[in-house]
Amino acid sequence: MFCKNCGLSNVEDANFCEYCGTKLNEICPRCWKKNGQPGSCPTDKCD
Repeated sequence: MFCKNCGLSNVEDANFCEYCGTKLNEICPRCWKKNGQPGSCPTDKCD
């Protein structure tokens, strides 16, 4: 799983980025995509 903030790779089941501390398992309430997945939109408002 890649951090949306710093772009570094983390283990798949991590809750926070081990490098910058950003929450990784955030799910968008509009489109249900998960942060750290390609095309994810958490904090980008479903772009």
